[in-house]
Amino acid sequence: MPSNRKQIKALLYKIDASLQQLEGVVDERTKLHELGLQPSTHENEELSNTIHKTVEYLEQAKKEMEQERDEEIHHDLERLARKYMNIHSTSGSKIEAPEFTYEIPQPSKPPTAKAVRFKDIPDEADTSEMMGTQPFQPYRDDPEEAEEIDSRSNHQMFAEHQQTMMRQDQDLDHLHQSISRQHMMGKDIDQELDEQLIILNDLEQGVDNSGHRIQRATTRLNDFRRMARENGSLTTIIILTIILILLLVVLN
Repeated sequence: MPSNRKQIKALLYKIDASLQQLEGVVDERTKLHELGLQPSTHENEELSNTIHKTVEYLEQAKKEMEQERDEEIHHDLERLARKYMNIHSTSGSKIEAPEFTYEIPQPSKPPTAKAVRFKDIPDEADTSEMMGTQPFQPYRDDPEEAEEIDSRSNHQMFAEHQQTMMRQDQDLDHLHQSISRQHMMGKDIDQELDEQLIILNDLEQGVDNSGHRIQRATTRLNDFRRMARENGSLTTIIILTIILILLLVVLN
């Protein structure tokens, strides 16, 4: 692979990583707006710097690809440009974000003649490979992967890690709030059960007292009935005697 193509691939990887960072920052700002909060001045400056840095990468890649004929690379840059414009449309009006568009050029392809080139003197790398003295290189599915990974700056990796930590903190906060609400609901239910138990105890005591009063009244009623049966004849004699005395007094 020519060195220029390697540089372009590494630059496209930087653009992709920068767009991922930019997309995460825009998502965080959207969540803040949904919660009724406003980003700080420092966060606005950081977002603006990230946008301008991404646009610089895009412009640099566009310039580097003027002489590049690999259609795959042109499609990659076009895809990244569309992704940037999607993020640009959601970044908000308070952030100065320049636009960037890219169209794949349509170069004319002159007919090329096939040719075979032979080397009179083999390269040192080819000689080492044939002799088995070339240093061992670990196998990779994509040989450009190592260079692309190294091209990521520590600042981008730190920013991605910080965004991940922020999302985890928000998830933990939501979980803590949910557990707190469940704990308060449990305390309210426990208090309500205690109040219901007190009411049931009072009701049971009232039923017991009513039962005792009914039992005492029944006992007194039975005693009265028994005494009435035993003293019924004596009462009749006393009443008749009183009536007889009254008649004697009246007749005399």
